[in-house]
Amino acid sequence: MYLEEYDEERHKRTIREEGYEDGFEAGKATGFEAGKPSGFEAGQTAGIETGENRINTLNGLLLKDNRQEDLVRAVSDAEFRKKLLREYGL
Repeated sequence: MYLEEYDEERHKRTIREEGYEDGFEAGKATGFEAGKPSGFEAGQTAGIETGENRINTLNGLLLKDNRQEDLVRAVSDAEFRKKLLREYGL
């Protein structure tokens, strides 16, 4: 059995790599936590807009198909509204 020669550059490189990995993971976690509120807000806004577009499209199709009574019912009956959304493929 023999001892290898101490390689100072290799040791420094290993320490830098470990420090980089630790710093990267810490930065990633911090960035994720910082981005959550704005990501949630953006997702919520996009979801609301998508829902509004679906309902407006449904309303327009019901009017086009002369289904005013169904439109009136869909305003207050969530299950019926879901049925209509499925019927129109929305």
